[in-house]
Amino acid sequence: MNVATAMLKRAGIGVVSILFLMVSGSVIAESSSSETPADWIKVAAGHEFSLMAPAGTEFHPSEGIDSFVGDFEAPDFKLSFDLGQYSNSLKDMSGDARYVTQSILIDGKAANIVTAYAPRFSTDHPYFIGIHFPEVKATGRGPTRLTVFGLLETTDHYTIIEKIFRTIRFD
Repeated sequence: MNVATAMLKRAGIGVVSILFLMVSGSVIAESSSSETPADWIKVAAGHEFSLMAPAGTEFHPSEGIDSFVGDFEAPDFKLSFDLGQYSNSLKDMSGDARYVTQSILIDGKAANIVTAYAPRFSTDHPYFIGIHFPEVKATGRGPTRLTVFGLLETTDHYTIIEKIFRTIRFD
């Protein structure tokens, strides 16, 4: 079982094919954390990266196969992540309803934010939001990638999750 499949199974999603995403040339301006609410806290995923999130958000590492995986949990959401060579590019989401992808630059790194209506993962939480960084750092074996995603009950939390994504910093 590859790490992306394990990550999605751990999140209760099931097997999804893994395809690599080509980042479009239309990267928008560097994201700023100046819009981050004053009461948000910094939550670190080990020494690899951190993000800002509402108070009460906690980091919980998980056991990965060949990558660093874990969750950021808060009362209103759960975001799962996979940091490694085989992180899901989210390209497979393109067939889902209401699929939208946005190219962005966060902490100097190209990324794509993806939203979609994907009840195939969870009928109780059919709204998907995720971000994929195709190259966090280069290694001799290829780039290290990061994918962070959440499944939501409604689209009400898209804005807050996107704000969280824009605060990701690579430590």
